[in-house]
Amino acid sequence: MARIRKDVRIHGLQNEVIFDATLANPGSCALIVSYSGETYVLDNIIKVLKNKNISVIVITSIGDNTLSRKAECVLRICAREKLYSKIATFSTDSAITYLLDVLYSCIFALDYDRNLNLKIETSKSIETGRFSTVDILKEEF
Repeated sequence: MARIRKDVRIHGLQNEVIFDATLANPGSCALIVSYSGETYVLDNIIKVLKNKNISVIVITSIGDNTLSRKAECVLRICAREKLYSKIATFSTDSAITYLLDVLYSCIFALDYDRNLNLKIETSKSIETGRFSTVDILKEEF
């Protein structure tokens, strides 16, 4: 997102998330990712954001949960992994990555030509040592 001049902040520490939600700029949009949709801290954060009239998008599992009831937009992921008795979060991670990529592509498409030109010109000036010997990957300048 930063490469198309969109300010994105990723939060992980509970105290910092609440602090940043409280100081969020008007016109911001919050994206909350929660598999269960029932995390106490995230419920408090969504309340803070809603009180500030900040739009909230939630990525969460299928089914009814607290966060999905409070968000303006809900993007669902497969709920086939148990909360604790799973080996890893393979399908959840893939689903979340896919949805984040879809969101990025939608935002990119809103001003496609400007964003594409910005990315190309920025990459040309920064990634000067990048090349390939494979014809299909070569850039035409």
